[in-house]
Amino acid sequence: MNIFFIENYKKIKKNIVLSIPILFIIATPIHFLYELTGKIAIVGAITPVNESIAEHFKLATMPVILWWIISYYILKRKVDINFKKWIFSGAISTLMMPIVITTFYYTYTGALGISCLVLDIFSLLLALIVGQSLSLQLYKKVRITNIKFIVGILIIIIIIASTIVFTFYPPHIPMFKDSITGLYGI
Repeated sequence: MNIFFIENYKKIKKNIVLSIPILFIIATPIHFLYELTGKIAIVGAITPVNESIAEHFKLATMPVILWWIISYYILKRKVDINFKKWIFSGAISTLMMPIVITTFYYTYTGALGISCLVLDIFSLLLALIVGQSLSLQLYKKVRITNIKFIVGILIIIIIIASTIVFTFYPPHIPMFKDSITGLYGI
């Protein structure tokens, strides 16, 4: 590796590592935004509308997508960023978060039979750590192709579209059921 790549990578790494605590802190107000805005449907499309597991994916996925977009435009002035690698890495990070949240949640609730708010909150932190760490490694090591770039864009589009659609038309399966009211969606 040349010195130019190492310096660029250090700045990119700093940005991604810094995103973890910032996104974790931002999740708290986002969690309550739908209620605070008087249940505006467009706000509910991108923030949790109930206490279902699927709605809580929005605490990670939507802010992470925005983080990757905003970070690209900020960093590209200072660092030589490979746009296709950036999109692919960010997409994989975003995809991993619901997987980590779901796996962790159903492991401790199903396998261990417990329900714990602290573990619910920890699942978000764990998802951010896993997703952003994976994306950092991908950015550093992946050989990007046009197919990977297109897959990355499709992942982001599918996540955004499914987030919005499932808010208004949730499947009637347990992960979309509000743990408090027993209802689905808005």
